[in-house]
Amino acid sequence: MSDQQWTPGTDLAICTIEKANALINKVIEEKIYFDIELFIIDEMHLLLDEGRGYLLECLISKLRAIQHIKAKENPKKRIF
Repeated sequence: MSDQQWTPGTDLAICTIEKANALINKVIEEKIYFDIELFIIDEMHLLLDEGRGYLLECLISKLRAIQHIKAKENPKKRIF
C-alpha cells in the first residue's frame, strides 16, 4: 500500500490516526466501502488529546457513516 492509497485486496493496514484518516478519505472518495471488514482503534484515549483528538473523532464518524451505508445496502448482514 502506498501513501494515501487503498489497494484493493489489502488484508491488513496498521497505521497512525493520520494515515488511517487519509485512507478512509480515499475509500469514501472511491466508494469502495465494502473493502473494509474490520477496523480496530487502539488509541481511544487520544479522543481527549488537544492535538490529535479531533482527527480520531472525525475518523470514527466516517467509519460510522460507512457502517450506515453498508447496513443500508445489505440489511441482513451484521456490520461492525
